[in-house]
Amino acid sequence: MWRLSDRVVEEFRKSMEEAVLAVKDCAARLAKEIEWRELPEPEKCTAYGVDGSTGSERRSGIVVYAVSGVAAGEGVLEMHDIAAMKTYKHIDDRLKLHMALMELRAGAMVEDADVVLMDGTLSGYIIKPPAYVTDNKTYASVANNYDFDNLIEDFIEVLDNWWVEVENDIKKGLSQRPSLLSRSPYFDELEERYRLGSVGDKDNLRVLLEYVEYLHALDRLLDGDRAVVSVAKTFYKNEFVDLPGITDCPVLEFLAYEQFGEERAAYIPFIYRKIDKRIPALAQYFDNVKVLLDELKAGYVRFVDFGNIYLLESNWEIDDELMAKIMSLEVDGYLLPLVYAHKHAEIKRREMKTLVSALLNAAVVDNPEYRLLLKYGRAPLGEW
Repeated sequence: MWRLSDRVVEEFRKSMEEAVLAVKDCAARLAKEIEWRELPEPEKCTAYGVDGSTGSERRSGIVVYAVSGVAAGEGVLEMHDIAAMKTYKHIDDRLKLHMALMELRAGAMVEDADVVLMDGTLSGYIIKPPAYVTDNKTYASVANNYDFDNLIEDFIEVLDNWWVEVENDIKKGLSQRPSLLSRSPYFDELEERYRLGSVGDKDNLRVLLEYVEYLHALDRLLDGDRAVVSVAKTFYKNEFVDLPGITDCPVLEFLAYEQFGEERAAYIPFIYRKIDKRIPALAQYFDNVKVLLDELKAGYVRFVDFGNIYLLESNWEIDDELMAKIMSLEVDGYLLPLVYAHKHAEIKRREMKTLVSALLNAAVVDNPEYRLLLKYGRAPLGEW
């Protein structure tokens, strides 16, 4: 077994010491600008937590995958889909996007809730678009082959009606229809109607319309008078700190010691100064998405003494009123609806992986030629 040498340990200690000194220096400069706020008394509210999961089987000629989105609170809303994808470009991005879309739809379909809790960051839904969304070649190809603006407007109009049908199915506990309009027969009708020449670019058009569906779900989530609050467990922000290599979190930890003498439960609201507010061109079709980054509120919070610091983002002001509602959901330093949603999504992930395997087996029973699409390169290593 490999062993740590004294030199490695000493180098590590040296790096840690340099980082701590930098944190203390930065904290001293910010001490008069930053003050933790005491958390208010909890105020009962109705809340749902949202989470999702995905699992995939990647074979030589096809990717079969399952995605789910779950909203858990006084009840449970869940969306599931099992789909196949050609081994085309951007597979990982499209899988993540489909799961995020399911989460957004589940959260958007929650009714009569004061707070909808999302895992991660709200800003991440818009400032980190898939690579193909910012790829000029993809845009140029689609724009040159289609009447793009009219196509998008037509697609969104049909998507609004599609949403109503999907929502009705979900609330009845029925979610058997494909979750993506861009993979329904309507896509072929739309593609043919707005194609400018005899040859189009169906694959690139489809992946862009998947992103339109994602933005549509985000727009619906942000609609209404409820608070949407995202909770990030892992983050590397430097909104307060301008020193390279040092993030906000350790500096705020040190300032908490200076202010309270301990790691006390408290919060710090703030407005982003450094966030990149450029949005993808397709976001211009959705009013709530267009203004999200301009109106986004943020805050750091420690829910219990000696607990972790989390990053909150919301479409509401992060003040005592909202924090009182959020604190009513805290159990053991985290928010119970998100714990429920995560556990429910994990159960579904295991169930759906089993379903994917069953689907692959069932498909080849009567169609042995399908096996040519299902070769698995890692099989000799004993991996399946």
